[in-house]
Amino acid sequence: MRNRDSDSPQKPSKGQGVPASTDATGDQEVSLELIASKLERLKWRHKPMGVDERQVWHVIERLDQMYRQLFREQEIRYQALLERAEREARGSRDGK
Repeated sequence: MRNRDSDSPQKPSKGQGVPASTDATGDQEVSLELIASKLERLKWRHKPMGVDERQVWHVIERLDQMYRQLFREQEIRYQALLERAEREARGSRDGK
């Protein structure tokens, strides 16, 4: 039986990989809260000997993509903040 929950990972069809990280969450902005919410709503497909291993690996890949995207976005944001602080520091030194 296939789970129809939109937050449940779907198996990639044969020959296809996991979507690019920008598409991994659709139109939603990636945040730690979004990742936590998806994990809370996650429903595993069960097999007689446990959970579906392909689904587990798919979920791990999706989580990795989301965390990497969030890291890149934070890195860009902090780099911009550092550059602005450096410009302001130079401006205050030059203005004396």
